[in-house]
Amino acid sequence: MKQRYEITDLPPDARPLLVFINKKSGAQHGGSLRQRLNFLLNPVQVFELSSTHGPEIGLYLFKKVPHFRILVCGGDGTVGWVLSTIEKQNFVSPPPVAILPAGTGNDLARVLSWGGGLGSVERQGGLCTLLHHIEHAAVTILDRWKVAIVKNQGKQLQAPKYMNNYLGVGCDAKVALEIHNLREENPEKFYNQFMNKVLYAREGAKSIMDRTFADFPWQVRVEVDGAEIEVPEDAEGVLVANIGSYMGGVDLWQNEDENL
Repeated sequence: MKQRYEITDLPPDARPLLVFINKKSGAQHGGSLRQRLNFLLNPVQVFELSSTHGPEIGLYLFKKVPHFRILVCGGDGTVGWVLSTIEKQNFVSPPPVAILPAGTGNDLARVLSWGGGLGSVERQGGLCTLLHHIEHAAVTILDRWKVAIVKNQGKQLQAPKYMNNYLGVGCDAKVALEIHNLREENPEKFYNQFMNKVLYAREGAKSIMDRTFADFPWQVRVEVDGAEIEVPEDAEGVLVANIGSYMGGVDLWQNEDENL
């Protein structure tokens, strides 16, 4: 039988860091990040995520540690994966989560002031500086939405999902799915953040030129606070945004004041 371990009997003022790394995120620097973090931390604190090993094992190991924190090394999808798993653990006080933005867009990391890429930690001493910042960072409350997909008849199509960044229906969702499938089939094509964005742009331009969703406005009904919103005739998608950054740093509202 597979044994499961727990961390117990730590000093009362201990605030250990639990690290999750997704090697497939962004330019796939997870392997080198793990080596560096294993050197700076106890290797038992560092977990590599995969399709067969999710965040559950690490969270179980730390479940009796009263004041632990989490660092997610990955993109927005990885952060969402970890947050959803934390939700299922029913923590009395959920652990705060920091982000090392190792994905392509990193929009959630941007709005939470963790940066848009790995540039800062790739410099000498950068990773130590990040760990220091995590030690002294203030906790910010993130507004997360539970979303259910239903048909007109009210039939739910799948279990509710949590939304952290944005929810797209139409063209942008199709591009995201195609990029995900391409990454699974040809991971070697995703070797740096800039080229990843080029691939996104290429797939997006292709979908727009093909007019795949030309009949979209007549298939979707949008209602906000009980009032129906007219979908423009040339629309090829609907985006519900929860943060002020989209597609790798695009400010949809062009807010000059960050407090807006």
